[in-house]
Amino acid sequence: MVKFAMSNATTSKGRLVAFPVDIAPAVLFYRKSLIDAAGVSVENLSSWNDYIEVGKKLTIDKDGDGTIDQYAITNPNDVAMTPLNGGKGGWFDKDGNALQPKDKFINTLKLVKDIRSAGIDADIGAWTGPWVQGFADGTVATMVNGAWFGGGLKAWIAPDLAGDWRVSHLPGKTYAALGGTYLSIPEKVADEQKAAAWEVIKYLSTSPIAQLTTFAEIDAFPALTTVYDDPIMSEPVPYFGGQKIREIYADIARNIPSASVSEYDAAVLSIFGNAITDVVVNDVSTEDAYQTALSKITAIAD
Repeated sequence: MVKFAMSNATTSKGRLVAFPVDIAPAVLFYRKSLIDAAGVSVENLSSWNDYIEVGKKLTIDKDGDGTIDQYAITNPNDVAMTPLNGGKGGWFDKDGNALQPKDKFINTLKLVKDIRSAGIDADIGAWTGPWVQGFADGTVATMVNGAWFGGGLKAWIAPDLAGDWRVSHLPGKTYAALGGTYLSIPEKVADEQKAAAWEVIKYLSTSPIAQLTTFAEIDAFPALTTVYDDPIMSEPVPYFGGQKIREIYADIARNIPSASVSEYDAAVLSIFGNAITDVVVNDVSTEDAYQTALSKITAIAD
């Protein structure tokens, strides 16, 4: 199984409490026609600052009515967790100190603040009607998300745009996961049901047929690394202009770093999410937002 996913499913005391079925290597999805029209490239960007500069050229008034109607990205929140390995663990260092090293978390807050300050996001909330429509009507040129998002694009979000969407590594070759599925068995379940449930989990997670079937149907990328060498991974994908996107997914999956998890992670994710909102919406400084989050996290973890 892919290492980072097993790490995410294991407690600090070494107890495996869930099992990964699929993962979501994070990539940059982009509309090739919009990128070409702007005369820019989003392939092999060396940093998020480069992405912001490209994003400025993608944010335009297409119809000349004085109002911007094409943006680089829907919302700064789209990229908020990518420098933090998708927010899957890593909130505490090996000594139990929260939000360390400090620079990593400050830089994440700075990234979302810089995106908003650059004016390249459409300020659209995820999974709203305008959010979905924006990928089909050209309001949004790029999207940072997990591999599963590709299945949504071709199945129902923008099925008529086959051949125009493409996939690239994240800027600076950031490796992260944005999503994924883990299965677990509640302790209170009867023993005979536990045995049956474990067989289901084993099949869905470790059977190459099950892993590849799910991937082929809904783009749920396999957690089973032995299928990464299957011929399907090197096949061109028509919806993405014949691009071999699965090779990109596999490369990212192999390189996503493992991070320690804790029982506080869900609460910490919520607290840091509020810090992101503060810097993006309320114009709070990155230092103040960091210190507020650190204080709250320290209080619940002590």
